[in-house]
Amino acid sequence: MTVDINARYDRLDVAVANGQSPSGVAPVEGLGLGWGLIGIRERIDLLRGTLVSGTTPEGGWVVRFVIPVAQPD
Repeated sequence: MTVDINARYDRLDVAVANGQSPSGVAPVEGLGLGWGLIGIRERIDLLRGTLVSGTTPEGGWVVRFVIPVAQPD
């Protein structure tokens, strides 16, 4: 698993990715209960951010989100 965090003056970029499953079978969207990503998306939406998730070309899974950072007056 890799976690990339990039803090900028105007936003926070985060990406969490894993590699291919040990069985060699790529994850399939829609197999879980869905509450995990739904909950994350709801919270990111509250912060006016963006979230994307899905499989990687290597057969893993990635979740990326961007949260804007409020600028001081």
